[in-house]
Amino acid sequence: GTCFTVVPRCLLANIDAFGAIAQIKIKNINANGYYISLNNYTNSIFISIGDAAHAIDSFDFSELSNILVIGYLKTPINITNSRHFIFNNIVTRDQAGGINIAALYSAFCGDFIFNNCEFQGKVSNPPLELTAYNDSGVGTASLRGIKFNDCVIYGSGSKINCSTAGAIGDLWFNSIAFDVGSASEKCLYIYTATGSSLFNVIFDNLYLVNYTNTAIEIQADMPNSTNSIQFNGGQISLITATSVIKCTNINDITITGVSFNGITATNIIEDNGGNIIKINNCTSNSTVTNFIKSSNTSNYLFTNNAYKGVINISGGSGSSVNNLLLV
Repeated sequence: GTCFTVVPRCLLANIDAFGAIAQIKIKNINANGYYISLNNYTNSIFISIGDAAHAIDSFDFSELSNILVIGYLKTPINITNSRHFIFNNIVTRDQAGGINIAALYSAFCGDFIFNNCEFQGKVSNPPLELTAYNDSGVGTASLRGIKFNDCVIYGSGSKINCSTAGAIGDLWFNSIAFDVGSASEKCLYIYTATGSSLFNVIFDNLYLVNYTNTAIEIQADMPNSTNSIQFNGGQISLITATSVIKCTNINDITITGVSFNGITATNIIEDNGGNIIKINNCTSNSTVTNFIKSSNTSNYLFTNNAYKGVINISGGSGSSVNNLLLV
């Protein structure tokens, strides 16, 4: 079963009447799932907040603080169609999964702040999963306004999944670390399906290390559905993959001041079919075939980078200037 269930009472249709208002505070808990593991209770989780048909909101922030979750066999923290939560010092261990946040049907989910949290997981139960999904045929599932400050993500398989009639945007990852991948799986996969939109995703001072597949893949089924992705500073190291960062059909991506070290790959950055890609002030001392592989990208600008390998451009249009080839 579920240790804590926060049961909402406000139907989605009644949100505008402020029926969803409820403030929640849960603090100082050691959630040890020893007996859950011992008895193989694979459906047990620590906390479920919200559900697909209802909403939870608060004029102030609801709060979860100082919580350790270990020993569970399934993603232990699940949040659906909820708003205005702050999470301080939340830790999940044992690779059973971290946190799943979902906007479902025509609901809004978001306005969350995560401070000094640590989530551990694997591909089958990701450390971090953000989803917007609506198959009702009415409205849009909207997941927006989430800040991660000084958080650590352990394991592979984190996802930002903008699926059927979904909208995901305004995500800030400030001084976030991704570490210790497993079994040839991606660190982070960002996906936008046809008919959905993803926008304004910002990584400041990213630290990403020890993965044996693509570190970050950003894919859109259709051009112009994924807009404004930024990587500002930080370090990506010890990656073994065909491409360290791979982008397909992305509009307006900026990679600035990122250092790539200890890379075993064909491409540091691969972009296919994008529009407005800016890569500047990055460094890579790893011996690779291509520092940048760009195919059919419009309006590219590659400036003031220092690298080994080549900048391999086929098709598209743009400018590559003031770059330094290291020997």
